[in-house]
Amino acid sequence: MTLAPDRVSKGRIVFEASCKKCHELYSPGTRNADSWISIMREMGPKANLSPDHYTMVSAYLVQNARK
Repeated sequence: MTLAPDRVSKGRIVFEASCKKCHELYSPGTRNADSWISIMREMGPKANLSPDHYTMVSAYLVQNARK
């Protein structure tokens, strides 16, 4: 998934604002891209992310995931 850098940066902001409401934040580099995709499938709906925010957060996590 490739998004414009400003949208990926916004994904980080949404990630930090939305996800820390319920639990500790994990650095994107702690997991690989496949793990983040799986986590987002489960947690995105729980966080009530809009489709746009879901895409931005997913892109942020995948692009910064452990290689």
